[in-house]
Amino acid sequence: MNDLNILNNNTDILVLDSEDDIYQFIWTISDKPSIYQGLNVELAIKEIIQKIQSKIGKKENELVEQLPTNKETIVKIISYAIDDTIPDLTLLCDVSQLIETIPLQFEECNFFDEFSFFIKRLVYKALINATLNHISEYDLQQILSLTGFPVTVVFERYYCDKVHRDSYYNYFSRMFRDINRNCHRLSFFKGEFDLDAFYGVYDSDDTQLQLAFMGCMVLTASFDLNNQTSIGRVFFDPCKINIPDCYIRTTRFSFCVLGRKFELEAYPFIRQNLVSMSCSESSLWNILEYFGNKYSDYKRLLPSDIIDCLDDYNEERMIPSSGLENSSFSAVLKHFGFEPKQYTEDQYHEKLKKFFHRYIESAVIVAMELINPDSEDSSQDSHSVVCIGHAKERVSLNLVLQDEICFDKLPKTSFCVLDSSCFYKDYVIIDDNQVPYIINEYGAFSAFKNMKMIGFTAPIYKHVYLDAVDVELVVKSFLDSAGGALLINAMFDKHGIKNNADDNPLVLRYFLTTSRNFKRHRFSTSQSLDERIFYSNIIFPKMIWVCELIDYSLYTRQSVEKCVLGEIVIDSTAVKSELFNSILSLRICDFISFRTPQETYDSIRRDISATHDLQSIPNYEFIFPYKMYSNNLKLNKKGGSQANEDS
Repeated sequence: MNDLNILNNNTDILVLDSEDDIYQFIWTISDKPSIYQGLNVELAIKEIIQKIQSKIGKKENELVEQLPTNKETIVKIISYAIDDTIPDLTLLCDVSQLIETIPLQFEECNFFDEFSFFIKRLVYKALINATLNHISEYDLQQILSLTGFPVTVVFERYYCDKVHRDSYYNYFSRMFRDINRNCHRLSFFKGEFDLDAFYGVYDSDDTQLQLAFMGCMVLTASFDLNNQTSIGRVFFDPCKINIPDCYIRTTRFSFCVLGRKFELEAYPFIRQNLVSMSCSESSLWNILEYFGNKYSDYKRLLPSDIIDCLDDYNEERMIPSSGLENSSFSAVLKHFGFEPKQYTEDQYHEKLKKFFHRYIESAVIVAMELINPDSEDSSQDSHSVVCIGHAKERVSLNLVLQDEICFDKLPKTSFCVLDSSCFYKDYVIIDDNQVPYIINEYGAFSAFKNMKMIGFTAPIYKHVYLDAVDVELVVKSFLDSAGGALLINAMFDKHGIKNNADDNPLVLRYFLTTSRNFKRHRFSTSQSLDERIFYSNIIFPKMIWVCELIDYSLYTRQSVEKCVLGEIVIDSTAVKSELFNSILSLRICDFISFRTPQETYDSIRRDISATHDLQSIPNYEFIFPYKMYSNNLKLNKKGGSQANEDS
């Protein structure tokens, strides 16, 4: 065989200019019945319109002013024309039902081209319903709402997807039903590109296509009664699609499309297939796919890995999947290198959001358990989703102060302190029932109504022993009992800083990070030699908790980068019973104190005691306010690029 045209048939390069092209696109990428393989749809549509026109006694291009208004008559006329042109199509689909799905009032149909467009959509929808495997109209519309128009789509008919192949060889191949082991893949490029752009050999083509590359999506075999394909793995660069500005976590993936290598920053997404993966397995997969791709400490996961991991623990069968209990979910994370910690609403009540937000600020991918107590449908009574970031927009101070749980008073001072979590209500969610990077309000994470979060699981790094609850206890104990409030009061008085509840509270921002990234960020943004010496030589463990003290009046100004007045660095390898001994360093305005691994908190306590005589404080040049730490989450700007900006 030496016919290149046969190879050309394996791939289509399609351009969509608007939503009007959706039906033709779905038909093109569908698995068609053999009787319609060579059908010229556009020619068939013209013949159908001509037959309808002759049936109602109208000529082409005339106004269709006397189209019958009786629905049964309309259906009969259209069905006759379709059946006479495309054999057996009316047997494979219900024309009257399809007419109901297309928004057109026949009595108001005044123009021939409008009626022709209606018939075109009807025929394509009928043909799509008759296919063996096709993407749903709703799913495609949702994806195209992210990409926008115009968009060029490279459609690969035969794509070997490792996740689907894993499920195929372990499960699908044993089924009586014939499941295809191959998948389709759609690759999306912003703008219009032709064959020459993809098959050219010039470097400029590579650059243009790389800039235009938005992401790709795998379509797997159908398990739907309507023969709609399942969406498999999805990777979209959030900087290149239509989502609001937000702070998120992504990692770099590479792809080969038509012989060219493309790279993008993305967070992995996958839909459950109802056999080897439910929503909980989907959440596990995307968490470990992200961490395994980004860090060498972890490995990437396949569906069979989850089954193999849990087979020895579960008393019931794992296939077909009916979801995972929290204990099983955590067991998988633990097996693959994490030390997961679970938090429930029953345990922490309204404080749960604070701890949830701290992990999000720390770039810890959080898996939430949702339930619908009022649901009568067992398929909608529980769900699992993942949070990967938060929206850029902050809640106003007036609304925050209405919630008493958000603020507190520093003891022996007039200062009011607020937790930074109070300023955020919208979070970036990966939900396999929605499109990637959906932004939902806290507590309303699911597309299903009445779903509420009853808890979440945080996959924490294995050597972190101090969690998001314990670190607050350390800071509060320091402020209440160890002279921290008096130190802050003395330094603020010295420099004329005023923070009160009415208009300028002190904001406490907690996050977990690596000491390497923290020191690198502080060093690169240092404003003096003393700061660079301090951050380049201070000794920290691999992971540290940090509590930044932020001036609210500067925090709310998007144009102001420097708003931090101080920081408390805490040892993440400590346990909560150590309290003050977990504090590694303090920086309050131009006051600094730290301890070595051989020392205890007493060395810091002595430095704090010396602040009663402000003249005795060493005169180091530590400039404030200084920049917030921003290496955890990246600001995703709509239509722009990712940048390390403050969240």
